[in-house]
Amino acid sequence: LSGIVDPYSYIDRLDMPKLVINGSGDQFFLPDSSRFYFHDLIGQKSLRYVPNADHGLNGSAHDSLAAFYLSILNSQPMPEFSWSISPEGGRIVVKSSTTPVEVKMWQAENGTARDFRLETIGPVWHSTPLAENNNGEYVASLDIPAKGWAAFFVELTFAANQGMTHMLTTDISIVPDRLPYSSEK
Repeated sequence: LSGIVDPYSYIDRLDMPKLVINGSGDQFFLPDSSRFYFHDLIGQKSLRYVPNADHGLNGSAHDSLAAFYLSILNSQPMPEFSWSISPEGGRIVVKSSTTPVEVKMWQAENGTARDFRLETIGPVWHSTPLAENNNGEYVASLDIPAKGWAAFFVELTFAANQGMTHMLTTDISIVPDRLPYSSEK
């Protein structure tokens, strides 16, 4: 059964273009879960976290899917960029070979739990514009909060076909990068 249900069992065959869309407040998956699988995907791949959206993906998810579909249909290349997240998680560095129209850092805080579900903390994600630095990078930094956890990601908007835009993101990083309980027994 796992050979059918678990995409990792046939990941080498998933070489078609992919757009992974997640909600930042998904009630079923941790917001930083993409760090465990996204970079293992082969072939053309893009990631989109929709801020202040749960598993139902309210908001601009449909526009992202339509722009992706038209790019594939018209053989247009998707925007290309890469990112790295510092080991402690408080810094995301983005390098883009495609010029974005807009770049933002989205962030949210929860002072009591490592829980960013929309149904738990509400639509608390807010954005800050990011400017390109002298090295051609976009750098998002977030200090570890004195109490609780904070989460953030970078969103890049690119021009697409027919007046549409590609809104793509990095993985979400949560600081501090630790669980709220000990694994020791």
